[in-house]
Amino acid sequence: MPPAGEFAASHLTTFPAGAKVQVHYNPAHPERATLEPGLGRGDWLVFAAGIAAMLFGVLALLFGK
Repeated sequence: MPPAGEFAASHLTTFPAGAKVQVHYNPAHPERATLEPGLGRGDWLVFAAGIAAMLFGVLALLFGK
């Protein structure tokens, strides 16, 4: 994941100030809104790291002495 400054700068170029944008929201909970629906690029990496950590823990319990 890029540093926060780079992340913010990428959004400023994608969504410049004053530009009209499409906002996606949940009608039942309008406070839940986003400009980019779906999973982000890093979401799968976090999931994969969690699975890897779980497998490491299980193997450590099974084969550790």
